[in-house]
Amino acid sequence: MKLCTIFSVVIAVVILSGCNRGANKDGEKSFVIGASMLSLQSEFVVNVKDAMEARAKEKNIALIVNDAQRTADKQVQQIETFISQKVDAIILNPCEVEASSPAIEKAKAAGIPIINVNSETAAAPDGFVGSRDEEAGEIAMEQIAKLLNGKG
Repeated sequence: MKLCTIFSVVIAVVILSGCNRGANKDGEKSFVIGASMLSLQSEFVVNVKDAMEARAKEKNIALIVNDAQRTADKQVQQIETFISQKVDAIILNPCEVEASSPAIEKAKAAGIPIINVNSETAAAPDGFVGSRDEEAGEIAMEQIAKLLNGKG
């Protein structure tokens, strides 16, 4: 469910940004979304990718997924390629807070909405989908304390 929410947010941003790539065979607008993922060696990241691909297929959206292989320089290059391809939106699963930030700035300068997934960057994206670690930790500890009845 959370993974479908990620892609739904991206779709909403694309639609609200007024992107128009032309029409597909059914006369509907067709969109292209680029995604630069942290590492496709991570089971979690692969699960996110699989959910995005399933949702893209369901919505008849072209999704281009690239593996940054945990390298911020490679990730910035991937974003530059998406910009040159004039994708409608970019999903970024950042490699690093600072080093992946130029990708955000370049996409925004090109007028392409960019959504960070699961990790933050120093540069502010147009959207963020994921959990906040500190908040998640507080919720987990509150639940543990509740289950232990305040003892332990």
